[in-house]
Amino acid sequence: MGQTDRAALGRFVMHAKEYLALVRERDGALTLTTMLFADETRPTKDIEAATQKSHKPTRKQLDAAVAVIEALSEDWDPDRHSDRYRDRLRKVVQRKRKGETITMPDEDSAPEPEPDLMAALERTLEDLAGKGS
Repeated sequence: MGQTDRAALGRFVMHAKEYLALVRERDGALTLTTMLFADETRPTKDIEAATQKSHKPTRKQLDAAVAVIEALSEDWDPDRHSDRYRDRLRKVVQRKRKGETITMPDEDSAPEPEPDLMAALERTLEDLAGKGS
């Protein structure tokens, strides 16, 4: 595959759901990337914000957003990430083995949407500046 610069398209089933997948060579190994079926995507022409007709950001908003992205960017370290679901499940299984009764946790409340994007970006930049000093 690496010599032909081609990829293979395939399907597989995991957890009772069929996935579309792309298999390709990277650094001497085969990698699998899941993809979406056509009915799982939504055309952007139907999304007003995606076409930027009425939501065009100002230059100041764009600069602030880029500053936040740059401030939060760092080199990828896979060891810093773990499967939190699996970790929580292992803890539940351990508690169950000890005979504890397991109850469902309360649902976390979702944060309120930010009405003013610019104010949110400025607050984030201030918070990041405060952590750096």
